[in-house]
Amino acid sequence: MVALTSLVFSFQALALEYAGTCRGASAQVTEIEGLDTPRARMVAQHAMPDAIAYCHYSLGSAAGKKAPAGAALQRCAHEFMREAEKSGPLRATANCKTGTLSTSGASWSNAFKLPLTPMCGDDNNQAISLFKVPCPSYQGKIEEY
Repeated sequence: MVALTSLVFSFQALALEYAGTCRGASAQVTEIEGLDTPRARMVAQHAMPDAIAYCHYSLGSAAGKKAPAGAALQRCAHEFMREAEKSGPLRATANCKTGTLSTSGASWSNAFKLPLTPMCGDDNNQAISLFKVPCPSYQGKIEEY
C-alpha cells in the first residue's frame, strides 16, 4: 500500500497545470512545444480532479456554503466533464520574444500583451500563470503593479 501511495504522488508531481481563471477550473496540459520561442504552445484538457475541485468551489465556498454533499458533488463533476468533452481542448500560444499570449477554447478567445496588472476579473492572473509555463526565460516584464 505504501508503494502505491508513493507512486501516485510521483505521478501527481509530473502533471503540468493549465491555470484556471479565478472563476473557472484548471486543466491538465497534454501537449507543450516550442518553449522559449516565438511560437510556444500548450494544449490542455480537463480531467475529473479538475471537475471535482471546481465543483467544491462553485457549490461550496463560492456560494458561501459548507462543502457540498457527495451526491451533489458527483452530479456536478459528471456534468462538468460532459460539457468539457463537448468543448474540447484549451489552447495557449505565446510569443516568448515579444511577450504576447493568446488563449482559446471552443467558443472563446483572448489576447494579452505583457506586462499585465495581476487582476482576477479580466483573467490577467490566468494569463500571467500561463505565459510563465512555455516562456520560462522571458527577459521582459511580466507583471505590472
